[in-house]
Amino acid sequence: MGAIVPSGGPLSRAIARQVGDLADGQVIVELGPGTGVVTRALVERFPRNPIVAVEINEPFIAPLQKEFPSVTVVQGCGSQL
Repeated sequence: MGAIVPSGGPLSRAIARQVGDLADGQVIVELGPGTGVVTRALVERFPRNPIVAVEINEPFIAPLQKEFPSVTVVQGCGSQL
């Protein structure tokens, strides 16, 4: 949300590709999912991996939970992990 222009699909997919290969079941932790653009790319690329999204801003929590029911959305600060 701090960007001048929000990340789009091609950039989000490129970010998800940078994660590399993961074994099935390996957990992905996304810090600051915001509106979920990168989350969507992660869910698409890693359908057999649990995803935990840590978001500090309360207004994003419910929309993330609604759009990504398979993702565990945690309200909190990544520095507290």
